[in-house]
Amino acid sequence: MRRKQLDSARAMALTTVLLLAVLGAGAVVQGARLNRLTAKYGLLPDPLHLNSFFDLPRTTEDAVKDKWAPVAGVLAGKGVSVWCRDGDYRVCLLFDKLGSVAGIQVSHSVEALKQTGVPQDFSTIPDWTRQTVLGEDVYSAIAYFEDPSALQRGEGRTLTKDTNTAEGIWIEQSGAAPQKIAFEESELASTTAYTRQGCLFGQGRHYFYNLTKESSCTDRRPYYMLYEAKTKQMLGFGVIIFGEPPQRSFPHRKWFLHAPSFVAPFVTPNGPACTQQWMHKYGTTSLHVFFRPKPWKISCKE
Repeated sequence: MRRKQLDSARAMALTTVLLLAVLGAGAVVQGARLNRLTAKYGLLPDPLHLNSFFDLPRTTEDAVKDKWAPVAGVLAGKGVSVWCRDGDYRVCLLFDKLGSVAGIQVSHSVEALKQTGVPQDFSTIPDWTRQTVLGEDVYSAIAYFEDPSALQRGEGRTLTKDTNTAEGIWIEQSGAAPQKIAFEESELASTTAYTRQGCLFGQGRHYFYNLTKESSCTDRRPYYMLYEAKTKQMLGFGVIIFGEPPQRSFPHRKWFLHAPSFVAPFVTPNGPACTQQWMHKYGTTSLHVFFRPKPWKISCKE
């Protein structure tokens, strides 16, 4: 009953958003620089970015000013320092030896994941790394913005305001080398198993890993890549799970979006029926990460 009530309330809130997604498909889009770092898509206007489209620091100097601090003992040997905001393990940034942003990790408590009741075993999904962050046993999805092998050699880069946030995307793989993701949409299909899915205004064209009508939900990968319809270039990515681990209370940020099940056909039109069924039963928890300025203006006009 509670899940149905939540879905009903969220459906009302998202109806306007999906109407905008349809209307926005005809808007004109200009290619944008990829020199920003913004997290969390917002369903409703939030001009002060109090609950969505959070600007994230791209240097350790800026991180200190916004309550981020280094965390010892995380990703040791990877050539990066891990910084979390306000003692919150859920979303942390990676910085290279020169203090420039080199990646991001999204974590969920192992115990909280068990409590969701979702029949998935994260230990069998290579995109998840089990580790301890700020004393919490977690599964982390870790994405690098610089070549991991260069980071391990102690290399870094100096960012200016015009420097692209990411030189590329490399996804940490449990027991294997990180998976490189193409910035060009055409190259993605030829180099990975990511499949083309829906395009939403304010988000972009979605690609999910090996997602087809016949896919199972038990081994669903967490990442989705986001591409701009006009330029065909990556503008960001996201991490999503089935289930809704509890959000942390104030003063911690509410990092995650919980979308209702009715959006499934719009986001994953080429995906399996179990997506909408599991979303209705368990809910979802997601975080969008954008590299371009003003992501709320992203269009689906090709």
